[in-house]
Amino acid sequence: MKALLFLLLLLLPTAAAADSTYWVAKTGTDVGNNCLNQSNPCLTIQHAVDQVANGSIGSIRVGDGVYVETIYVNYYRFVGIAGNCSVPGAVTLKAVSAYATIVLIQDNHAAFAAPLFDRIVTT
Repeated sequence: MKALLFLLLLLLPTAAAADSTYWVAKTGTDVGNNCLNQSNPCLTIQHAVDQVANGSIGSIRVGDGVYVETIYVNYYRFVGIAGNCSVPGAVTLKAVSAYATIVLIQDNHAAFAAPLFDRIVTT
């Protein structure tokens, strides 16, 4: 799934903490990484989402590449995910399998799903 990625996921926090920027790149690592340093990015978007504390705001900057993962955004977080908007197709999100969900929001109640974000699943 090609994405000029600007995806805003909103789970309203009661009292939001200060905004932090988290970095993701295909050259990164998730092991022992809080994703806060651009020169030491995380490997997966999920790990960056997990670093955003409950009640906080997180801006996740995704480096060029293909990311094959399911992203779960749980609890009270405001998470913005953005990629390289100047180069079409520079950032690609793919589902782990055909028709699998790419982004799940709070207890699977809403989701952006593959292919091509052509369906939104609500339960």
